[in-house]
Amino acid sequence: MPYGVNMDADEFYRRLQQNEELKKIVGSSLKTHCQNLKEDTKNSSDFSSAQQV
Repeated sequence: MPYGVNMDADEFYRRLQQNEELKKIVGSSLKTHCQNLKEDTKNSSDFSSAQQV
């Protein structure tokens, strides 16, 4: 067993699974955010009328 590794395989896979779930959540919320930005840009006739974030 390499030095500094103190978790067993079960723990490792559990954390890996959590990371995958987190990536899905973050990915989908980013996607939604980008779509909203696109809509906002499309809806504003020019950039000066767009709300500042």
